[in-house]
Amino acid sequence: IALLEEQLSLSDENNTDSMAGISASLQFLDKEVRKLWDLSNKRNKVDIKKLKENTELINTDLNVLNEEIGQLKELISQTNKEVDFIRKLNNQSNKDIDNLKRKVDAGADIIITQFFFDKDIFLKYRDEVEKAGIKAKLIPGIMPIQNYKRVKNFSDKCGTNVPDWIRKEFEGSDENPEIQKMIGSSIATDLVKKLQKEGVNEFHFYTLNKYELSYAVCSRLKSYKKFLQTKNNKDKGEIRI
Repeated sequence: IALLEEQLSLSDENNTDSMAGISASLQFLDKEVRKLWDLSNKRNKVDIKKLKENTELINTDLNVLNEEIGQLKELISQTNKEVDFIRKLNNQSNKDIDNLKRKVDAGADIIITQFFFDKDIFLKYRDEVEKAGIKAKLIPGIMPIQNYKRVKNFSDKCGTNVPDWIRKEFEGSDENPEIQKMIGSSIATDLVKKLQKEGVNEFHFYTLNKYELSYAVCSRLKSYKKFLQTKNNKDKGEIRI
């Protein structure tokens, strides 16, 4: 019995030592796991932050891209409208030229065009007139814009194309007529200068019975003398320089 008790005692001591070792190992492993978890968590936070920043950059780029796509769609739409307008203009052109030739043959010696805002439209028309053998003097009609909505309404009714860039120039100026006059004066002046470079030396201004803006355009073009000679015609609704 004494021997058995001694063996049981030794067995308890060994078990105690074994359990103590296992407990120490578990505690060590727990500490190592916690270290690894803490290290991984810190790295994950850095990665998550970088990922969030990259995502924000991508979203910003996508927003810019969407905005550019929208602008491109608007540009394509406007281009299609202008192409359609030119196509209709070409279809009508031959009939207009034939009618014009008949008028000149009947005695007309001066041709004043409808107002326009694109010099290329006038230059193309001039080429067609020359090609048809029409010898009458061709004078471009210039409309300085004093009121954009009013001129746009005229343009829609008579089939004159108002480029989209002109619409953008007048955005936000509906309540400020003086600003509209400044913009209109600048557009008309630039158009005349472009035509002068193409050899055009006479112009007909549509004043709509308000000569002041045409006067300002002529002043900017340093056409004081010629303008003053025709100033008495202001009440007739036209000025020619």
